[in-house]
Amino acid sequence: MRGFRWSNLKKIKKKIVIPRLSMLKGVFKADIPKSFLIYNVIITSIYTTGVISSLYAGAIIPEYRITASQLSGIINGFATILFTVVVDPVAALITDLAMNGKKTLKDVDSMVVLLVFGKILGTLIAQLIFLPAAELVLFVTKLIV
Repeated sequence: MRGFRWSNLKKIKKKIVIPRLSMLKGVFKADIPKSFLIYNVIITSIYTTGVISSLYAGAIIPEYRITASQLSGIINGFATILFTVVVDPVAALITDLAMNGKKTLKDVDSMVVLLVFGKILGTLIAQLIFLPAAELVLFVTKLIV
């Protein structure tokens, strides 16, 4: 709760800066595993399309709508587990290595920027896999019912 003290909030206000293009300099040269970034994009796309695809599958075949919509929880749970097992440990390791001086803080900054770019790219890819994902949800729904 110390972070919410008025004196600390003033410090935070002084540290916030408007992003500039020059801040992106060297982001793509950082020592960050490419597979980690690719997994982030793929898992984000699964996570993003989970609920919408399930709802759409329920709209396609209304008699299965409840089962299809309930599958969104399984899809998002699966994606959450993947994030926890695949993405989070690598991010924690990179941060830990930087805190111990084995990587630079610039690598951590680059990782954060690249993870955000990955979230945006994953969300865009989710738009492309939306219909196939809805068909997959329908297929699984028919197997269950």
